[in-house]
Amino acid sequence: MNPVVSLDIGGRSIKYTIISPINDHYCIIGGINSSYYMELEFEKIFKKIITKIPEDPSCIGVIMSYPISCKTYREGLGRIVALFQKVLPEPPVFFIDYESRMWPLDEVLSTDPARFAMSNFFGSAYLGSKIRDHAVVMDTGSTSTDILLTAGNRPVAIGQDTDTIRRQMTGEMTWTGIIATPISSVTESLPLRGCLVKGSPHGGTMNDVYNILHYEQMRDILRIYGVRQQELEKYYHDIATYFAYDLENIESVEIKNIAQYISVKHVEIVAGFLIQVLSHHKLNIHNTDFVLMGIGKDILLKKVLRLLDVEESHIFDAADYVPGELWAHGSSIGAALRTLDHVRGENIALSEIEGESEYHD
Repeated sequence: MNPVVSLDIGGRSIKYTIISPINDHYCIIGGINSSYYMELEFEKIFKKIITKIPEDPSCIGVIMSYPISCKTYREGLGRIVALFQKVLPEPPVFFIDYESRMWPLDEVLSTDPARFAMSNFFGSAYLGSKIRDHAVVMDTGSTSTDILLTAGNRPVAIGQDTDTIRRQMTGEMTWTGIIATPISSVTESLPLRGCLVKGSPHGGTMNDVYNILHYEQMRDILRIYGVRQQELEKYYHDIATYFAYDLENIESVEIKNIAQYISVKHVEIVAGFLIQVLSHHKLNIHNTDFVLMGIGKDILLKKVLRLLDVEESHIFDAADYVPGELWAHGSSIGAALRTLDHVRGENIALSEIEGESEYHD
């Protein structure tokens, strides 16, 4: 059997995973290319990722959230399909929908594009189900957080489609992440010098907040995600300008206290969505297992579970089950595992996988 490949095409990055058979086990590698201007640079990044794919792969599985950057799901899907047809006309390419079905490239545009348009959450759920068959999978990336129940190697979705608005209404998806989330979406008012004040709606992100509070930890997170870390002073300055101050007119301790307040609000927001999902499925939080992945698993999600008093025995860290730093893009690993299971005709165990990750700016 030749290697299998997965691509997770997102609004700000393309992640890839390659699983290759070696003797009695499988080797896995993966990487990510990020861009704040994905809509403009998509074809360039896509072609760069394609160079990582080995010759004659057995199968390429594709999941995505990219069409959110286009006017319609169908437009975004059509753009991606056209690129595959142009760059990789021969290898078997399958698009994985939110129900685990794999669609050949030539059939993708003949069905409802919503089946694929936000299918990246399926990859996270599939990896989570390999770790715990019945669990709530939580995956926080740069821009969003997914909260999904898995059972029997697939997500048990509250909504029966991948409509973004519906998933937001159920709590299964929220636009809150570690890097690109604006502070103004986390809290309307912030404490400053004994008052609650509003900052600029266009200034400051959670990237600033977490770098102020966890600068060393964020260095690794940003490296993994392919984002260059700035000097610490830059993040303090961003929070200062959020209030129309400069660093000569606001003290660093004030900024750090504000950052701590914002981080607490962030935890509370995600905790609220988690309770919403658990309530729908009628799950007791203290009897439920949780699988954590994504670049926010330590800096956000573990704090959420501590706030809700979840015991350590019910928390399963994807980093303990996949090689290297691949836990940072679990959706791509899950898609690769689904593709491998498709080719083999049986479910592979994570114990058969070993390897490393690689990252590219």
